[in-house]
Amino acid sequence: MEYYIVPVDNIEFENNNNSYLVTMQGNNLMDFCVSNSLPPSILNDNFQFWFGKFHLERIKQGNYFLVQDFHVIEPFKTDEELQKIMNDKNAGLHFFYGSALIFSLCLWIIKDNSVSIPLGIYHNNSIGGGFPMTKNVMISNSRGAYNTLVFSKEEFQKANEWLDVLAEYFIEDTVVEREYSDYNNLNSDINHNTNSFKRALTYIEQARSTSFLPAKIAHYISVLETLFVVTDSNTYKTPERTAVFLGGPKEERSNVFKIVKDSYKVRSSYVHGSDIAKKLNKKLDHISSDLDSVLRKVLIKFLTEFKELNYSGNDYTRVDQYFVDLVLGGS
Repeated sequence: MEYYIVPVDNIEFENNNNSYLVTMQGNNLMDFCVSNSLPPSILNDNFQFWFGKFHLERIKQGNYFLVQDFHVIEPFKTDEELQKIMNDKNAGLHFFYGSALIFSLCLWIIKDNSVSIPLGIYHNNSIGGGFPMTKNVMISNSRGAYNTLVFSKEEFQKANEWLDVLAEYFIEDTVVEREYSDYNNLNSDINHNTNSFKRALTYIEQARSTSFLPAKIAHYISVLETLFVVTDSNTYKTPERTAVFLGGPKEERSNVFKIVKDSYKVRSSYVHGSDIAKKLNKKLDHISSDLDSVLRKVLIKFLTEFKELNYSGNDYTRVDQYFVDLVLGGS
């Protein structure tokens, strides 16, 4: 029996269901175990030897993605055969770890959080142990804090629906072959192709991966500039296009414009190495939180109502013209 285990930090649930099934594109993908479901025959001294007491005790607490495979590894005769086996298992671990990362982003679409995916583990007693992979990044919420957040069953299921949406931009049809010795290199886990939606999602990941609010705000702004094709007059075009795109009464549009405009002041000071004005510095957490909320609404609208505005290469001119016409039309 082999196991792929991906612990999840800073998350709790309203009820104590033992597990939730995670699906992708109509197929069962993995279970999310709220409480530990692995037996002592797995979480034993051998497990501690391979992965350490900290990870052993962490997994006993529950809250992890789990894939169990009944596939039996055939005896290997050469080092080359073992290397091939390890490469295959390593590719599997990267896939499930990457899927968990995408699911974490889906939870952000549901609501602001600091849910983190710190590592993944492949374990198989038949080969005497396994191997881990780690990503030394802690996710913070929009205010730069690391807090545990409670999700309902309905919210988890809604995040699972978003997994199908985001998989279109993250999951490749072809499997990238990996060398086992490079298992800790995550550069190609989420392949950054050039279309605007994928770039925007990448910038969101970067924003969530820092608790330094000026940097977080700068990444948020990069998302908006990417989606709204802003390459000049940034400090006016981006707030304007954001406000008009989200629409609503004049008061709501004016508020959105101000949120993005204030965020630009922070971003400009940060990227140019200047002091951030005291009146802005005192409310950085509010600016970041408000911008996070605006960004979530923008992204949801693009992904659900305006998928045709996803662009790459020279196609940006088409999308840019769309927003020129939208602003001039006043709606």
